[in-house]
Amino acid sequence: MCIKTTYIVILYLFYCNVLTIDSCENYNTCDECIGDPKTNCVWCAKEEWSELRCRSIYPGNWCLNHTINPKNSVIKTDDRSFSSDLGKTVQIRPQEYKVELRIGQEISFNFSYEAAKDYPVDIYFLIDVSLSMADIKSKTANKSENIYFAISNLTSNVFLGLGTFVDKNAIPFNTFYNSSLTYSFKHHLNFTRSYENFKKILNDVPLGQNYDTPEGGLDALAQVMVCKEELGWRTQSRKIVVLLTDATYHAAGDGRLAGIVKPYDGKCYMKNNVYSNELSMDYPSVSMIGKLAADEQITVVFAVKNSMQSVYTKLSNSVRNSWSTTYDSADMDVILKEIYEEITQSIKLDIRSPYRKKIDINFIPDCLEERNDECNVKTGQQTNFTGTLKLLDYIEADNFLVDVLIGGVKENLKLNIDVIKKCDCVTDVSSIKCNAFGNRRCGICECNPGRYGDKCECTATSSSRMSDNSSCIAPGHTELCSGHGFCHCGSCHCRERYNGRYCECNQNSCTLDASGAPCNGRGNCLCGVCTCTSNDWYGAACECYKPKTPCITDDGKLCNNRGRCECGECKCEPIAQWDARYYQDQFCRITPCPDCHSRQCNMLENCAKCHHTGNTNCSDCDTIIRVNVTRTLGEFNITDSKWNVCYFETNGICYSRFMYRYDDDNYSIEMYVQTDIDCAESYYMFGGLFLIALILIGIATLVAWKLLTDARDRREYELFQKQRAEDMSETRRNPYFKPPTMTFANPVFRKRSTNQLKL
Repeated sequence: MCIKTTYIVILYLFYCNVLTIDSCENYNTCDECIGDPKTNCVWCAKEEWSELRCRSIYPGNWCLNHTINPKNSVIKTDDRSFSSDLGKTVQIRPQEYKVELRIGQEISFNFSYEAAKDYPVDIYFLIDVSLSMADIKSKTANKSENIYFAISNLTSNVFLGLGTFVDKNAIPFNTFYNSSLTYSFKHHLNFTRSYENFKKILNDVPLGQNYDTPEGGLDALAQVMVCKEELGWRTQSRKIVVLLTDATYHAAGDGRLAGIVKPYDGKCYMKNNVYSNELSMDYPSVSMIGKLAADEQITVVFAVKNSMQSVYTKLSNSVRNSWSTTYDSADMDVILKEIYEEITQSIKLDIRSPYRKKIDINFIPDCLEERNDECNVKTGQQTNFTGTLKLLDYIEADNFLVDVLIGGVKENLKLNIDVIKKCDCVTDVSSIKCNAFGNRRCGICECNPGRYGDKCECTATSSSRMSDNSSCIAPGHTELCSGHGFCHCGSCHCRERYNGRYCECNQNSCTLDASGAPCNGRGNCLCGVCTCTSNDWYGAACECYKPKTPCITDDGKLCNNRGRCECGECKCEPIAQWDARYYQDQFCRITPCPDCHSRQCNMLENCAKCHHTGNTNCSDCDTIIRVNVTRTLGEFNITDSKWNVCYFETNGICYSRFMYRYDDDNYSIEMYVQTDIDCAESYYMFGGLFLIALILIGIATLVAWKLLTDARDRREYELFQKQRAEDMSETRRNPYFKPPTMTFANPVFRKRSTNQLKL
């Protein structure tokens, strides 16, 4: 019993000692100490200091008046007021911050966005003029007036531009003799307000031709985005390119079929309004198109044939601020109006920095509605943002730039960041305290190359031990190197499985995995604390996967926008009370269930009944439920698998219907309630019940009649048997009996016989 108690006490003291060891103690210089990205380390620059100099946990009177703990600072350096003046538009404020940032520490900054009134819009139409596009070309020209006025109703400053493309004029892309009808890109009209001129020029453009199915749309699109002066893009405008085609596209690498191997370099090569390098440069890559669109803040609208939408949807997913639609779905003026309204009513923030992967930046808006990095806004309404920025790891540069851009508007907030890497200490060059072999700075010696030790007393080839081993004894202890190593030249050299400045840490004090490795084999154990060696892992035992890739669905949503990613797994939001479904998969996607429909109908019935009566203020309807009222559901395609139909009773004998569908993108439910009632079903039901009841009554009557007659006959038979038994005592002639035969006497029978005898 005593042995067990002693063992527990020893373990307790051991772990108490281990857990109180500071992880900052391994840093030997002030610059290393303050540069720790994970711990807020503080350096003690006091001379003749015998304790640990770098710590994160310390009492209030520790190294009083000599601590070095640099703090972040944020200062506005450019703060112009909002303006809608043409050429002097300001939509983001402030425009620049000067930031002093310490690695691993977070700063906060504020900025605002206000959409300018009548902000200029440049719309460039890039049209595939191959033979199959004849109808679309003509239709676009004829609708040019509608297109212009549709956007003019939203902003009065609208300019239209025009260019066309077919494909590279080279075999095998083109094998026709009339090569003038095959080209990668031609610019026809600089930006203008004249939709009549736009219509005339587009109608006059001849149709081209090429041999293979894909077109050279990316060649043309790249030139439209980079040739700003040649096409007349305005400096301050919302820039939109509408690419119309009915075929897929050539991309980087396809040019090799014609012997064109030089990659496209992202520059403008326009000569006489024609792309001049189509036969010497390969097609642009999709990533190049995405980069150009992002650099110039150009919104690309891919308006394509129905059969091509899936192809261009994938392309649109790779090009930020782009859209994919079909020109078969509606007229171009309607399509552009809807897209422009959505563009101008939402804010998309974009971050540019050479060290984007090493910074963590987040924004909290006060918008009307928040969806990921977007929020709905109104023109003239100011939207405020609170941003946070943290530098996650050490970088070589002493300063760098972070640009915060508003998608589609070429304005940005600049964050000029100076990284705090050096401690602000006075340097004593070749100090006597360092034996003239180093500089004295921040309370310690920074030794020259080839020298080391607390006083630079050791050389790289020295094997002698210092007579003063005090630097190898931990404060409050008496053993050299905690009894787990030896002291050499003022420093501890630890035995296997031990580390720390004084060899006080057991590497196995951290959690061990199944193979016996500490920190799951992904980090170093220092005094019971895991220091993960890879930025991809974190946690007390380096057990959590930091990248959010395992939480991203196939369509690029993080936990389906319904949860947060923790330790490589989605932590989902609970299912709402209005939702009858009850199962979420690993990506927080809510899946249907076989018994959900009837439950969902019951949950929505009161809401449907309320709207059926014409009431619009229904307390039974959750705010997330979008209810529409219609005369009859027959006007809709209710055979669509997304819609579910429910029935409800109106006045006890008649019924009506409503249908619903789930909108998992915005996590809501949409309903259509029918106002017409249907009594036919009730009549049939009650008529059928009456007929069945009548038949049952008839059958019951027949059965009762049969039972009664049988009972009466049985009583009569029993009476007959009783009387018969009584009458069998003697034989009597029934006075009412009539024999079946009759006897007649021949009156002459005897007379004739007598006469015969007499003869």
